[in-house]
Amino acid sequence: MAFQLQKPYGKEDHRPGRRSPWEGRGGNTLPRFLLSALISSLLLAGSAQAVPVIAGFGDSLTSLTHDDGSYLSLLNNYIDPDATMLDFGITANPSSTVATRLVNWVSGFNTADLVIILTGTPDVFDVRGVPYDENSVVGNVTTMMNALIGAGIPALVLAPPPVIAPCDGAMTLPVCPDDYNTRLDSLSVAIGNAAASLGVPFVDLFELFSNQPDLTPLYIPMDGVHLTLNGGDQLIVSAIGSVVQSLLVPEPDLMLLTALGLAALAARRRLAARS
Repeated sequence: MAFQLQKPYGKEDHRPGRRSPWEGRGGNTLPRFLLSALISSLLLAGSAQAVPVIAGFGDSLTSLTHDDGSYLSLLNNYIDPDATMLDFGITANPSSTVATRLVNWVSGFNTADLVIILTGTPDVFDVRGVPYDENSVVGNVTTMMNALIGAGIPALVLAPPPVIAPCDGAMTLPVCPDDYNTRLDSLSVAIGNAAASLGVPFVDLFELFSNQPDLTPLYIPMDGVHLTLNGGDQLIVSAIGSVVQSLLVPEPDLMLLTALGLAALAARRRLAARS
């Protein structure tokens, strides 16, 4: 739309062939001072980054209310103390339930700057009497990734860490820990392949933890599944912090780009007027 502004008093110039300083060719332009003010205000607005919103979907390894918290609380301070962390971790939720919750959340037109998925441990433990099926877990994670891709929401997928003796985790488990770690090791590879096929960033926590010289300080004593805030959770943040920051790079501000376009147009008109 072309702008047509009324010329202020005392600025008219009726000499033949001479345009008023308030007009471009055809009389359609913004006053220079108004254009400059518009660009300046938009530049200031564009320079202020919005506080990020990060959502975490998973089980008790994600939940901020389990024991003394989760990696989300530490990630909050790592990224931005004012950042909003959406805690969608629910204790003992298998991947199928996590996937249902995430798909419903996306379908409700909710959004975030980043969604982190960490699921699979309850499945490995045959929680709720459901026999473990690696393909089903990978399928559930893939469903979540596709939902986020379809909604244009960046995602980061994490493979669950290993478990250590007694790997009770407030549950009575029949065999520990080798059977479960065999499953978790294979699952981490399968989830990583699924993420790679969709171009979704992936961090293998199973490999990360397995390479540590001593796992005991990373887990809650007499638990073996859940992590200590300053041990296992801190290790997670040290591994994913820079990845999260890279995924939170702000997109170009549409209003700012529009203002810069107007400035370029005005400059072109001034050059054309001088030729």
